[in-house]
Amino acid sequence: MPLPASLKRVAVAALKKQTKSSNYQLSLAELQRNKKYFNLDASVQRSNAQLTYSASELVEQTSCKQVGLQMYIKTRLQIQSLFTIGQCEGNKEKKDLGTFSDTSYRGQYDKGKEKTLLCSASPWTLALSAVLSFAVFCEGTKENGQQMENLANEEKQRKFRTVIDDLQSDNIESAQGALKYLLVLVQNSDNHEILIKLGIATALVNVLSCSNQEARLLRQVGVEETSSGRICLDRSQIVYILAQLSQSTCSHNALMEANVVASICDLLQDMGWKTSNHSPGTFSWLPEWLSFGRNRNERNKEKNDSSLPKVASTVALSSQESMVGSNSLHGQDQQDTMFLSRKSSSLLLDLRREDQQKSQMTHSCIQLISHLACNPKFIDKLMQSPVIYPLLDIFQHDEDLITRREALLAVASLAKADSNVFVKSGALSLLTQYSESQDPQLSSYAVGALLNAMKHGDIDTHRQFMKEEGHRKLISICQRKDKAYEQSRIFAVLTLGELFQTEHPKGTIIRQKLLQSGAVDVWKDILLHSHEEDEALLRNVCKVFWLCGQKSASRDIIAKALDDKTVEKLVSFLGKTFSNELSCASLFALSFYVNDEKVKHELAKQEHLIENIVPMLSRSSNVSEVAVSILSSLSTDTASHMQLCKASCLIALLKVPSTPSNSQFIVQLLANLSKNEACRVHVAHEGGLSLLLKFANSKDQTLRQEAARALYNLCRPGVTRTMVVQAGALRTLVSLIASTDDPVTSKYAIGCLSSIAESFENVPRLAELGVASLLVKKLGNTPKPSKEMLRYSVLCIAEMANIMEIHSLLADSGVIPVLLSCCASRDLETQQYALMALCNLSATESVRPLLKQQGATRILGIVLRSAMPLPEIQGMAAAILANLTKGEQNMIHIQPLSPLTAA
Repeated sequence: MPLPASLKRVAVAALKKQTKSSNYQLSLAELQRNKKYFNLDASVQRSNAQLTYSASELVEQTSCKQVGLQMYIKTRLQIQSLFTIGQCEGNKEKKDLGTFSDTSYRGQYDKGKEKTLLCSASPWTLALSAVLSFAVFCEGTKENGQQMENLANEEKQRKFRTVIDDLQSDNIESAQGALKYLLVLVQNSDNHEILIKLGIATALVNVLSCSNQEARLLRQVGVEETSSGRICLDRSQIVYILAQLSQSTCSHNALMEANVVASICDLLQDMGWKTSNHSPGTFSWLPEWLSFGRNRNERNKEKNDSSLPKVASTVALSSQESMVGSNSLHGQDQQDTMFLSRKSSSLLLDLRREDQQKSQMTHSCIQLISHLACNPKFIDKLMQSPVIYPLLDIFQHDEDLITRREALLAVASLAKADSNVFVKSGALSLLTQYSESQDPQLSSYAVGALLNAMKHGDIDTHRQFMKEEGHRKLISICQRKDKAYEQSRIFAVLTLGELFQTEHPKGTIIRQKLLQSGAVDVWKDILLHSHEEDEALLRNVCKVFWLCGQKSASRDIIAKALDDKTVEKLVSFLGKTFSNELSCASLFALSFYVNDEKVKHELAKQEHLIENIVPMLSRSSNVSEVAVSILSSLSTDTASHMQLCKASCLIALLKVPSTPSNSQFIVQLLANLSKNEACRVHVAHEGGLSLLLKFANSKDQTLRQEAARALYNLCRPGVTRTMVVQAGALRTLVSLIASTDDPVTSKYAIGCLSSIAESFENVPRLAELGVASLLVKKLGNTPKPSKEMLRYSVLCIAEMANIMEIHSLLADSGVIPVLLSCCASRDLETQQYALMALCNLSATESVRPLLKQQGATRILGIVLRSAMPLPEIQGMAAAILANLTKGEQNMIHIQPLSPLTAA
């Protein structure tokens, strides 16, 4: 029978309430998943076996106090039992519904007698009561959850501290037991932090150092290390634990402070690996004839060396006799020989087992060094130690390929150091040699190490590499077509790029050698002939072009080498057919060469260039910034203007994040587009005008200057000039003139006002804003105003003088001395504008006395008596004198004598 809707809502609400912040989230989630018990048919049941299994899982997964665990298990078993019986019985009443505890757990957690519950209530009512009781129980226990976790952590720390103490004890059995327990603990990385805090690093390093010393003493007295298990700990286990701990970065500081590198170097030296340029590299713990160190074949030839152990001679003799098959020995001799052969075979098996153990120790040591070398903080400290020498020795002579790769990977990390030890140790030469290894993995690691060395090394590193013809090997690797060497090709391309962009004094010579060797041609060939499946390689070639473009010395060389086919290929990567990463890489590469005239000319020929770049404006801030910079550079070419407008570039620019770099590129693009008469309307209509007014009010001088230039272009006669006035630009221009000290910005802003004043309807507004007095003040504060600035100022005043009603206002603003001084200007347009303005002002009777007081009659007489006055100038001067002397009202409709030129 289904559960009534009201009861089901209450049950579900109780479950949801208790699962929000309970410590038993796992079990409550499981209980909530079992809500199907409330609405399934009575025929659907769960077996007791399934209930028992769920409870068993719960015991393992729930971490709480023992008493709380018992209560929880009892309660959950009751609920499950009630659910099961409720489904089976339906609405039967007065039935024995079950027990409080399951029999399998009663003996362990409940010592009391089994009690049964006889209830006459509905099974659904009892089930719901059990659910609510369980919810109340969880509500009460969740407050102690943090306390339980703290107790559990304290218990764990106590156990770990005991293990560490046992490890350092004099009792060898306790130490060995602790070591074996640590082997299990370090498998879980969650234990590393606790162990490190308790000082496991120092303890292990001290134990390893003592074991190294004991092992040496044992060999000195002639006792084999394999028979001394009760005297010193197993060093392979110690190193393995250290290697596992080093996988967690939280252990690196503790390991380095414990001087683990010195102990590891001692161990590697003890095993026969080189720790300096003069180390013999033989394994002191093995007979020389069985060593897997360097020059093994040469040591096998030294048969008469008295230092060879007797067992080695015996084994060699028995093996030789067995091979020869001699029958000349007597029976007793043959029996002795067979005995010696069996004994030697047993010894040889033990030695091979030790050989394998030492190989594992070597691998653990390399792993430890490799993990520490991945931490940038310790690279220089590692290079100050002799650790580089055993790494190189292991890489060359170890028989295990995985260990060799791990050693080479550690060397690649150490190549990031600034020390010259990397060159002096011979690592550079060795890496150059193995860059062409037949093993693709070794080749990629070697070339990757060279990349780090070229990136972080100094001039000596670069010169040594070029001296050994390493660049030619890298070029050869770049030309490989084998897919297995793709990573090597990528590293080779990047390494050549690091060499190409070097900035030290010898960088010019290195770049010249690379150019002669065909490095740039190889990059171009990869771009032209690689396919989409080589995306990673193509992306890194684009990255090299981008990195080299950041340095002026390398940028100029590569710009000259970029031909039309290469540029076309880079542009094709911007399309949608390629991945976003490759498109961005190509975009970044083009951004540093677009300002080159040759490259810009090639880019202007590409039909779909702008169409592919505009969608990138909506990507991340870095990508959009680069896209804006390219579009801004392209806008300097008039051939690209219409393409920019057709591609809805301005609409996309409005959505670009406002950053200082973006703003600078955008305002430059708007200013360049506004030069084109066909694009001015697009700039004003598509939101460019609002951006320009915003940039004109900026505190950045560059933005203000470019915004003034763009407004100057828009204020040329036409519909855009009206749009500028309607957008409220007059007050912005006045504020810009008053606040700037930049003569270029002032020139453009005053030019805007002079063009706006050409229309009569704008003059009253200009007079209201005090433009005349502002211009007089600006010219007075500028020591040497430019010709354009002076011309635009006088033209603006003259145009305002077209309206007689504001003549008195203009005279009171102090324009008369400025106009009289410009009557003798060498710029004919400025001279004519000044005479026109004086002519109109002299038509007003109230202004005439001021003109006479300022000496207008005398100055005009000088103009008339000049050597070669133009007829226009003579006529205007005569008209002014007639107004002053005869009271006439001669006026001239003043307009610009020449149109504003685009800036």
